[in-house]
Amino acid sequence: MARKSKKSVQEPDAITLAKVNRFDQSALASNQQGRLSSSQILRLALRLVSMLFSVIVTLAFGIACIVITAVIVSKDTFTTTWMSLIFAVLLCLFGMFWILDALKHLWQQALPLLRDVVGGRVMMEEGTVSRDYDDTRYASLWHRLLTWVFHFFADDHAKRIEWFSGIHYYVLNEQQFVVSQKGYAALAKESPWRLFYAPHSKRLVNIEPVPNNSKL
Repeated sequence: MARKSKKSVQEPDAITLAKVNRFDQSALASNQQGRLSSSQILRLALRLVSMLFSVIVTLAFGIACIVITAVIVSKDTFTTTWMSLIFAVLLCLFGMFWILDALKHLWQQALPLLRDVVGGRVMMEEGTVSRDYDDTRYASLWHRLLTWVFHFFADDHAKRIEWFSGIHYYVLNEQQFVVSQKGYAALAKESPWRLFYAPHSKRLVNIEPVPNNSKL
């Protein structure tokens, strides 16, 4: 009897996917009723605090660049005026770029997450889940900056740290849900799942397999 040349890809179980994505399966009963559990609300709240801290640091960094620009222009620390003005303009644009990035993440990510923490609601999507990966997008400018730093000091591609390697998604019904790299790797093939997520931030909070008698 001929042996198979390749091992078949086994479908991951709910426990595995929940573990790699850090989902709380004890909260499934609440999620099935359309509510976040207290532990999930706490987790989202901690994520919100981290996000707000990042926004504040980014804003402070941008404002510091503009303040330094004002000092350069007022004191003319360079030997020639045109050199100081060129440097000041570039530094000012750099600071404004960081400030805009902070405001964008405050509006697009922090505020929706705040609404989810306050509202405590959960939405559900059911169907065949696939994967997607975008190596051109990053969570923030800090994310991109750390990527450049790690890639610059890495000896080769194999040794590069993958924590900052773009954004990984589960895709269901034309919606993209951000997941960890481990969560992305665990879903080796398209398969039917039921995803629970916070409605405003679109942040995944839980997962369960679709029952056999459920129609996709």
